[in-house]
Amino acid sequence: MKQRFAALLALLLAVFLLVPAFAGETPAYFEGITTSWPFAGFPERDEEGYLVPGAVELDEFIHSDFENGVWVYLSPSLQAVVYRCEAKLETGAVRWYEGEVKSRKDVVRVFSDNPARPRVGYNYPQLIARAHKVVLALNGDYFTFRTGSKIPNGVIIRDGAIVNSRTSHGKQVMQPPLDELALYADGRFELRYPREITAQDYLDRGALDVVAFGPILIRDGVMDDRIEKKFRGLEPRSAIGMVKPGHYIFMNVEGRIKASAGATCLFLAERMQARGAVQAFTLDGGQTSGMFFMGTHINEPGEYNGSKFIRKQPDIVGIGYSEQVRQDNKRTQE
Repeated sequence: MKQRFAALLALLLAVFLLVPAFAGETPAYFEGITTSWPFAGFPERDEEGYLVPGAVELDEFIHSDFENGVWVYLSPSLQAVVYRCEAKLETGAVRWYEGEVKSRKDVVRVFSDNPARPRVGYNYPQLIARAHKVVLALNGDYFTFRTGSKIPNGVIIRDGAIVNSRTSHGKQVMQPPLDELALYADGRFELRYPREITAQDYLDRGALDVVAFGPILIRDGVMDDRIEKKFRGLEPRSAIGMVKPGHYIFMNVEGRIKASAGATCLFLAERMQARGAVQAFTLDGGQTSGMFFMGTHINEPGEYNGSKFIRKQPDIVGIGYSEQVRQDNKRTQE
């Protein structure tokens, strides 16, 4: 009896000693970066990190903490955890937001202000997120900004319909290069350069949405060869990456503010690579750039022409649906 008790005591002691070390171990991708990781308030979760059914009311756990920079959404089929990050680089201070999303059901989609007429809808992106009750979103490609200019709109597909097919030629270094991100019903991302395939080819392959902006950051696990020397401006930026279907990285970098000078596309690519993304794509930046959690923008917009705002745009890129998404018409965080 004494031997069995001693063995049990030794086992409990070993577990006690191991758990704090494991719980406090900073992931390699956050080393040298200031964050509020780890979030300590998770409710009961299953072995994959999803909410255990019945653990909380309505089977949705929502946590929004602007002071500490942590945003969490959990359900039995969706998990989204966003941390605000800060670092000092050679280019200056930078502050950004990294959201890791895992989904058993929902996939990344484009949500338009006017789904019936994607070309003509415009609204503040946080209001678009509220209209569609999207859990986590980034701005889109703002393709309509190019209408009437010398730059083509690019290949644009929304909800399985071709909106525009005119695009550029091959791999470009202009801004935007009109690289393409195709979104599929099985959660896949497909990244291509202009004219590799046509808009109709995308439909034939089953694409639901195609976004045109770029540059591509990572394609099939390989960092794009342009971004070492090009796309080097320090700007507010947004990017989205796929680790595998159902596992995504959402990223937004603040810029044009005292706390953050902005970032290059190389910075985005390196962060996406650190998070394990094998496909990663740059969305529009500048005053278009924003991250939206439960209908509220969590980033601080930069200053442009004397104003601080996230501009109106035709659509957003996001994932998840919740009846708990904020529903007022205010642009502010409160």
